[in-house]
Amino acid sequence: MMIVFCLAYRNLWRHPRRTYFIAAMIVLGSMLLSIASSVLEEASKGMEVSLVGSLTGHLALGALTEESYGLFGSEVPIVGDYETIPPIEGGKEIFPLLQRIPGISSYTSIVSSFANISIGKFSQKSVVFGIDAASYFSVMKDIEILWGSPEELNHGGAFLNEVWVKKAESYLKRPLKSGEKIVAAVASHGSFRLRTFHVAGIYRYKAPSEILDRVLLADPMLVRSLVNYTLGNKIGNQKNELSNNIEHNSELNSIDDIFNSAQDIVNDGNTEITLQSVEADLQDTSQRDERVAADSAAWSFILIRKNDAISVGTVKSELSKRLEKNGIDVRILDWYTAAGSNAMMLFTLKSALNIGVLFLISGALMILINSLVISVLERTGEIGTLRALGAHKVFIIRMVLVEICILTMGAAIIGLLLSVFVMIGISHAGIRISNPLLIGLFGGSSLKPHLSIMFIVAFLIGTIITSLLSSIYPIRLALQISPREAIAQGET
Repeated sequence: MMIVFCLAYRNLWRHPRRTYFIAAMIVLGSMLLSIASSVLEEASKGMEVSLVGSLTGHLALGALTEESYGLFGSEVPIVGDYETIPPIEGGKEIFPLLQRIPGISSYTSIVSSFANISIGKFSQKSVVFGIDAASYFSVMKDIEILWGSPEELNHGGAFLNEVWVKKAESYLKRPLKSGEKIVAAVASHGSFRLRTFHVAGIYRYKAPSEILDRVLLADPMLVRSLVNYTLGNKIGNQKNELSNNIEHNSELNSIDDIFNSAQDIVNDGNTEITLQSVEADLQDTSQRDERVAADSAAWSFILIRKNDAISVGTVKSELSKRLEKNGIDVRILDWYTAAGSNAMMLFTLKSALNIGVLFLISGALMILINSLVISVLERTGEIGTLRALGAHKVFIIRMVLVEICILTMGAAIIGLLLSVFVMIGISHAGIRISNPLLIGLFGGSSLKPHLSIMFIVAFLIGTIITSLLSSIYPIRLALQISPREAIAQGET
């Protein structure tokens, strides 16, 4: 085996320029791949920590509909601002169920809607979250309350984002005051609704972004009435379902079945509609008030936070089983699905990087195979002589394979070591981000990437696989060289 290593090492340095060129390409590719992957991985972790702790939780439950909804509404950009998020069915049954699922540490619920928010002459399209003040801030621990009492959110109050307040104060040229009137307007399905809140406090997100800076935390009952989560709407939906069931279940054998009564119906005059009866019905407003009252059990989403000791996949699997067992049809959203476009943009970047890596590996394979084929062709006489001296095919395979592995693995390890030193320097200084879009995308204003052990192991395994793939054709070519061809080449 020692002879194999000596021959492979000697063959690499017979043409140092070619060896240096291939090694430099592998080192450069390893560095670029490692740095890009570590930056995006750190960005993904930063965004997950930020959004989980301030916006989405680890998992979210939403209504089961044909159209996809995130916390900010429909994922279809054209209608997203005008489509009302449907409420969850069976919310009362879900809450006791969540308490019995191991791994769930806490949960809260919200009512979500887009609305035009106005204070004085300043107005801006914003997202309104009607929240359960008793549980929301204990679940979303990364939200910092600058001033105000969460109890006011149960009495018509609203918490404004710090950035939103600065824009409003800059436009109005005056500071906002506690108790100041806030008007929210929603246009949906041909109707237009207005609700009035009052300024109850100001808060700040850990990783602000353009969409998060427009979030208003408000009284859930007012938000329910704003988005028409009313008892009348619920009763109407139940009646429609009942009507559909009757329509599907009833069967008529013939048209004569409609007139199958054998007796005459005599009107005794007691059911006539009179002016007095109409006035009495109009004076009774109890049914009308019941229909327009907000449904206190209606929520758009339930946000779930897990224990640190258990994985999201385990909690999601157990949650899905319990919901199915109890006959509750809801949609389970991962944190990045609930967050919407911000998180999906990062995953798109990671997908683009993975595609780029495939092209990089393909190019490296072609260059490596081409160089190794040239090297084998140049050593036709040597390989044929070894075969003539009694070297078996296994010996030739080992020699070429060891040569390839020394070149690729050595260059890849050098590239990894250089990447580690670069990452240490970057992590020590940190990558400062000032662009608001990138801050929201990467989950913070500073990035400190580092290479994980999992990435290093996966990279080395990938390098070994690449080496084996690149050695197939050169080895096959080397095995086709016979001693006769080597002697004939030597004579010419």
